[in-house]
Formats: sequence, structure tokens, C-alpha cells
Amino acid sequence: TQSEIGGVESVSAVAPISSFQYYTIGMAVMFALFVGGSIAGIAFVEKQQFVFNRILLSDRHPFAYLGGKAISATLVTFFQFCILFFFSSLIFQAFDLTDLSFWPGMLLIAFCLALCVGAIAAFLTALLMRFNNDTIATVFSGGIVTIFAFLGGSFTPTEGLPVFIRQLGSWTPNGASLNAFLLWVQNLDIGLLWEPLSRVLLATVILL
Repeated sequence: TQSEIGGVESVSAVAPISSFQYYTIGMAVMFALFVGGSIAGIAFVEKQQFVFNRILLSDRHPFAYLGGKAISATLVTFFQFCILFFFSSLIFQAFDLTDLSFWPGMLLIAFCLALCVGAIAAFLTALLMRFNNDTIATVFSGGIVTIFAFLGGSFTPTEGLPVFIRQLGSWTPNGASLNAFLLWVQNLDIGLLWEPLSRVLLATVILL
């Protein structure tokens, strides 16, 4: 018998993703979307309490109020990311807090999604003011976020789902951001982030 010499082995060039890392990111991008609905819900309460009317009486443009909602949602979302990543790294060692080359990319992706959440908050606020109904925010937080989380892979990786579902999920803000986070964690290549982040920023512009 001839002895087999040599062989072929497949070795992945990217770093593996742990379950702690995946679900930290997956839950982070999902809960970011809830901020948009919460800020819009607060705006509706402010309208009921005539806060919005007093702003109009002070001769301020409505866009100033709307811009404030967008900025506040952006800041809350970004700091929510920072807190979640810090404590998940500190307690569960999901990420290396001492790796200074790692965190700029994470913060860039988080900021892009935070901008999109700010746009979502502005869009929902405008709808609530127009139709005078807070059901819009409730439906978004209770239903649409759950659908986006499923499509985007927050609950479970989408590799086992049909191609159409995966493609659809990659166009949701949370799904595109999740892909960007995973690409960065595995490759640390800023060039790979352009495609998913461009989808997030496109959604931001459309919503605004």
C-alpha cells in the first residue's frame, strides 16, 4: 500500500467570535433601537403636557425641537454602547479593554448606529406629532424592533436562514451594524466597514 504524503487543511485567516462577543454585540444593536421609540414616546408626553406648544410660542422653529430629540437619542444610544461594552469587557472579558487599536473601530460603528437611532427618533417623533397618536412608538418598540432583531441576527446567527432573509437583514440598521462589528472584531480592517456602515448612514439620511 502507498502511504499518503501531505494533505490539504483549511485554515481561517480571521479570528473566531466567542458567544459572549456575538451576543454582547447582538443585544447591543437591538437595544439601541429601543432608544428611538422611547425618545419619541417622551415627545408625545411633552405634547400632551403642552411643552411643545410653549416652545412654538417662544418663536422657536419646530426643527429645533426635532433636532434636540435626534441629538439626545444619538447621545443616549452612544453612551449606552460605551457602558455595555465596558461592563461586558470588565465582567465577562468579552473584549480586551487594554487593546487601544481595537476600540476606535468599535466606537466608530457605535456612533454610526447612534446617528441612525437619532434619525429614527426624529422620524417617529414627527409621525407622533402629525397623527397625535403614541401607538406608533408602541408598535415600533413592541413589534418592528423584534422583527429587525430577528432579521439582523441579534437572537441567533443568520447563516442557517434563507439567503433572502440574510440579505434583508443586512439592510436593517441593526443588522448592518452587527455585520460591521463582527468584521471589525475578526479583521481589524477599517476598509471592510465601508459597505455595512454606508447602509446605516443611508438609512439615517432617508429617515431624516
